[in-house]
Amino acid sequence: PEYLRAWGDVAYHAEVNLSRLGGVSSAAMVRAILNKSYAQRVSLEPLSGEDSQAMIRQLLGTATIPAELERLVESHADGNPLFIEELIRDLVESGDLVRDGEGYALTRQADEINLPTTVQGLFLARADRLEPELRNLLQVASVLGRVFNFSLLGAVAGLQRDKLERALLQLEDLDFVYQSALAPERQYSFKHVLAQEAIYQTLVRPRREAHHAAAGEAIEDLYSDRLDEWIEILAHHYTRSGDDAKALASLELAHNKASGDYALAEAKGFFEEAMRILDRAPDTPEHRTQRVRFLANEFYVHFLLFEIPAFVELATPHQELADSIDDLGLRGLFYEKLGHSQWILGRLVESLDTTLRAAEMCEAVGDTSGAGQAYTNLESVHVCLGNYAEVDSWAQKALRFERDYDLFHYSLARNMLAWAHVHRGAWSNAVQQSEEALRAGQEHDDPGVISFSHMFLCIAYTGEGRYEDARSNGELAVQKAPTVAETAWSKLFLTGLWCRTGQAERAIETLVELGPLFDATQMAVAQIWNACNVGEAYCRTGRLKEAAETLDGTIEHAERLGYRYYLGFALRLRAEVVRKADPTEPGRLRASEYFERAMGVLAEIGAENELALAQCGYARLSRESGDSDKARRYYLTALETLERLGSLAEPPVIRKALAQLNEPARNRPVEA
Repeated sequence: PEYLRAWGDVAYHAEVNLSRLGGVSSAAMVRAILNKSYAQRVSLEPLSGEDSQAMIRQLLGTATIPAELERLVESHADGNPLFIEELIRDLVESGDLVRDGEGYALTRQADEINLPTTVQGLFLARADRLEPELRNLLQVASVLGRVFNFSLLGAVAGLQRDKLERALLQLEDLDFVYQSALAPERQYSFKHVLAQEAIYQTLVRPRREAHHAAAGEAIEDLYSDRLDEWIEILAHHYTRSGDDAKALASLELAHNKASGDYALAEAKGFFEEAMRILDRAPDTPEHRTQRVRFLANEFYVHFLLFEIPAFVELATPHQELADSIDDLGLRGLFYEKLGHSQWILGRLVESLDTTLRAAEMCEAVGDTSGAGQAYTNLESVHVCLGNYAEVDSWAQKALRFERDYDLFHYSLARNMLAWAHVHRGAWSNAVQQSEEALRAGQEHDDPGVISFSHMFLCIAYTGEGRYEDARSNGELAVQKAPTVAETAWSKLFLTGLWCRTGQAERAIETLVELGPLFDATQMAVAQIWNACNVGEAYCRTGRLKEAAETLDGTIEHAERLGYRYYLGFALRLRAEVVRKADPTEPGRLRASEYFERAMGVLAEIGAENELALAQCGYARLSRESGDSDKARRYYLTALETLERLGSLAEPPVIRKALAQLNEPARNRPVEA
């Protein structure tokens, strides 16, 4: 019996009211829970006739009940305890069931009593018998929700404190509502959500809208000093008030708050509600501007929900609308989000054009926030294209504004620069940038920024060979991840470490799970990176056929989209697969061709660490082919690069291989 407060007077007891899930039905929630392996369904059987009778006797406080009452309840309530309780209450209040000596008696024949057939009907029948003032107060309360505040109810109903106190006491005595909290503010709750919903449905639309509008105005008046705590409820009331202007204003605030708190499903719900209002609203300059602003702000939500294809489908048809608004800065922000989405989908050239256009618009009106976001996206595009000098240039422009723009893009600017440093093997520079981003995330206690920064620290330390630091940062990235998106990315970053620390099988298990997710969301860089790591893990575990198949597709994908670093990475891995799988002369020739292609791509973009790894592989192949001079030359070149970069893992292996090359042939091991 959820409405009983048996613990309410205990000093160490605190009551927490759980509001209903926005946009999620009870049935959907139950289905989601029951899909879990650790959940099981417990079916509550209807009360037996004997239990029903015991309940009736308890409710009436009598040892005996009339047989005709037993039959009446049995035929209507069907063993439902809530129905039994409300049925008995209705019979007593209507005068059909009265005290008779030590027991009770029906005042009419059972077949003459017209009873509602649902619990909701019973609630309504009881409400209809209330005095008009009490019935009106109950209807106002139903508009405020299952749980409502004393002061807010008084403001909307227009009742003075003393009169409201008396009315609520009467409703408590009649068991419609109960007091659910005293502090920090007195609250009441409907006995059951079915009662609140049934009474709410009796209100005709104009009256319902008037009550919602009054509730919104009362919230703004009563809680003006802490309106942020009420913004979701304010949006709820104004969207049902018929006042579209106030509805859109409150929905925008609620959307921004929810997305900032990583409440992504709620944020998306606020966005969709705003779109529904705008769809029916007249086509005015103000409404066009609002639509573009909602679309721009929604990008972040779709991004973290892994729903970028849906966002592009939603935003692309609105380009003409965006071009029609006067706010050039907002137009620039809209195009920045579209350009960012194009980058995610791997449409790099298209993203460059769109984002440059966005930057020009924001620069023209001095919008540093929009310009900073555009510069950051240009960093992201050029990282993928392997244009690291361009990354440096755009990062300088983005970071010139420091934190004049939002924290997410500030951290993204830092971490994209770190990513470029990782590709070049500039480990300390990469760590410095990600640590700056991490400090900003910690300063604002933003779990998304914190997780994202730990990811890039993980790959920087992995590349450098500081594996314990990489592990701790990778695990922190997973722990701090607030959404599915950060969780997936964190695991992807960790798999590179696992491949290099003898945990390739663990990497395969994770990467195989992540692959379909990245494919479904069409996040191109994650698809390609994930496939590269799968290929490396297969190669390290001797599953060479699977490695070859994976890497062949990855090479085609990376080359087609222009992801030059990952093209070089995949070509190097493909060469290693051929070297291991086919020791014949034709096999060595094929491996040589892959190595040479990899070294050409990596040298062109200045990816020095990865180039040195390719040179090491080529040196091994040359040694196996009997060309010791070539092997020595490539080993020495790679060693010089890796020592200059400060890479820790490979130099000892190379020095050992060089020493073995210098040994007499009879003492030389077959494999180094």
